Amino acid sequence: MKKLIIILIILGTLIVANIFIKNKDSQSKINMPTLSEVISLEFSVSDYKISNDSNKIILIANESCYEIQDLGSCADFSKIQLLHNFLQRRVKDVYDKTLENLNRLGFKNVKTNSSIVVNNTATLIFGNTNKYNEVYVLLADKIYKVEYFQGIFETTSKYWADKSSVLLPFVETDEFTVQIIKHNGNNKAIRCKFIEHRDFSDTKYSTLRNSFFDLYASDITRLVEKDESLFSDSGISVLFDHPYTGEEMYSFEIWKDDHLVYFASKYSENEKNNLKYTIPNSVYENISIYCKK
Repeated sequence: MKKLIIILIILGTLIVANIFIKNKDSQSKINMPTLSEVISLEFSVSDYKISNDSNKIILIANESCYEIQDLGSCADFSKIQLLHNFLQRRVKDVYDKTLENLNRLGFKNVKTNSSIVVNNTATLIFGNTNKYNEVYVLLADKIYKVEYFQGIFETTSKYWADKSSVLLPFVETDEFTVQIIKHNGNNKAIRCKFIEHRDFSDTKYSTLRNSFFDLYASDITRLVEKDESLFSDSGISVLFDHPYTGEEMYSFEIWKDDHLVYFASKYSENEKNNLKYTIPNSVYENISIYCKK
């Protein structure tokens, strides 16, 4: 009986000690700052500059969204939220910036590391990601261990661009005539198809109609001089004209290059709109079929 009492006392002591250690550890984690607090982020983020493998992308806050610099196009809100959430995560551990820790945690050559500059002031340099989905972040003279969020190092417009808006400014109730024109180089072009607005609702045009009204981009980049030459050499123009006055309401070019299909508004007076969008190959097939005679 005496031995049993001794065993119970020892077990009780171990349980109490374990609870005390856990409470102390939990309290320590609660007292850890968030990454935002570490970088003294008192206000909202005005801009992010993300660098990875010598590539970079800059996201700048405006009144309605975060805009991708040089594109003038909004970034996907859900992707921006990843960055915000990352900054709000509590630090899990802190290490001194020693040579040993730099080498061990992935900072042997910080010039090649991914980085994020917040508000053009605080530079977060990223090291290794461990098996617990935690990443090591170098800031000034400390290294912080924080929960990692997949995608925050991406530097492509394909990842960041908002693809939730359709490319054509029409709804199915709008009235217009459609012209499909094929360019054959040397300023030569042929009209492949002319569709009156009263005929456009015919079921034989349903595939073409759906291609227009459900047209979303998978990527967005700037137009370059090479793209302009493709307009006149091998592109297809699609013109939407007013059904009663014949006045052009909208037009775009579509062309293939390196197995990808691109879309661009041909007559854009606003420089921000001088962009090309990568779209599904099926859209090109649905339009170009009218030029295969």
